[in-house]
Amino acid sequence: MNFINEFFSRITQKNIYLHINLTMKKIIFPFLLFMSSFVFAQEDNNSDNEIVYNNWSVDLALGVNKPTRTFATGYHADALDNISAELAARYMFNDKFGFKVGAVYNNFQEGDNSLEFNTDFTHINLDAVVNLGSVLDFTSFSNRFGLLFSAGLGYGTIIYNESSTLPEADTDNLITLNGLLTPQYKLSDKLALNLNLGVAGLTDIESIDVTKLDNTLDGNGVVGTSGFTGANFRATFGFTVYLGKEKEHADWVDASSEAQYEKKAQKLKERIAKLEDDLKDTDKDGVPDYLDREPNTPNGVAVNNKGQSLDENQNGVPDELEQVIDERYASSDSVQKMKESSEIAKTLANKGYINVYFRFNSDQPERYSLNAVNQIVEYMRANPQSNAILTGYSDVIGNKQYNLKLSEDRAKRVYEILVASGIEESRISYKGGGVDDSVDKSSSAARQLTRRVKFELR
Repeated sequence: MNFINEFFSRITQKNIYLHINLTMKKIIFPFLLFMSSFVFAQEDNNSDNEIVYNNWSVDLALGVNKPTRTFATGYHADALDNISAELAARYMFNDKFGFKVGAVYNNFQEGDNSLEFNTDFTHINLDAVVNLGSVLDFTSFSNRFGLLFSAGLGYGTIIYNESSTLPEADTDNLITLNGLLTPQYKLSDKLALNLNLGVAGLTDIESIDVTKLDNTLDGNGVVGTSGFTGANFRATFGFTVYLGKEKEHADWVDASSEAQYEKKAQKLKERIAKLEDDLKDTDKDGVPDYLDREPNTPNGVAVNNKGQSLDENQNGVPDELEQVIDERYASSDSVQKMKESSEIAKTLANKGYINVYFRFNSDQPERYSLNAVNQIVEYMRANPQSNAILTGYSDVIGNKQYNLKLSEDRAKRVYEILVASGIEESRISYKGGGVDDSVDKSSSAARQLTRRVKFELR
């Protein structure tokens, strides 16, 4: 009966061992699937704190390792002569604490004056992470340097790559106890450089039950002691990529109470500034800008509670201005009476006999020129299908580029008067004609004739 029990016990252990071994040989593929699953599922930071930040990051590193024990007699590895690589995903619960899941690959080869061997050691770790840079308040002297510490357990496999002289030495399945110190240097809000200095203590997974390790790290000796009898030191250099839509990551954010109060104070200042800006009344009509649907109402014009000027006939001209314009330029009755002579005004305008004149270096029309504007208003009111092209000019005194701009400003000024007189904007266009050098430059009276806006009626 005891023989049968022992037989089935060995069969069961062998099957478990083979299953674990097969799992470790395929360890990289499922890990990459895990990585892709959360990289594309990056969550928003929904913290109630005023200060928000990103939580996820991906760490990549490459460097060297130094296995220190346990080796068979005649076997050893040199320092800085073995390759290590690491790929890890990290999540920070806040600016101080988080966790990390990572896969580490190490290769062990013989050193000088050692017998040949070649061993691959791969393990996956689950580590707790402490942001020492935040705990020790590195931001008080620098916002570029950081420091992380992580520690935890791992599960790995050793493959001896046919270098073992023992008949049954092929692989070992291990439990690791890991520690890692990571100085950081921040390059940007999305990228940081890392120097990883770590150690992994190794014990064969069967030692939990049978109290001994199977093989040395070179695969050419048997370990007869229990506990963490193997150790591997590694130093790698790499970078961290920060994921998320926020500007900062938990590694670098200042989430102290003082910073939160400052953030709240800044938001209050912004709200007060916005409120003050909203309450401005640019056109002085008694309606704040944020409620004013017509924030450029002419000064002194009556408005409704939405800041819109009163315009009962819906012609686009405030009623108060319309009366003034009619009195100053042309009334509706006078336009009707002068329809018969409107063609004369068109002919005179197109031949250059109707102009608006300006003072030197000014875009304000001479008062006597407003009669010319009145004639154009009368014509366009009497002929609703007509259009006008305004062309401004300046004299030859001054810079040509400046005079071109001045000529356009003069045409625009007349355009604004016509629009204020009730002529639709779509019926009027204006442009700058620049310098009019057709007169004697030395004659001030002649130059006065060139400082004008002429009309072309169609």
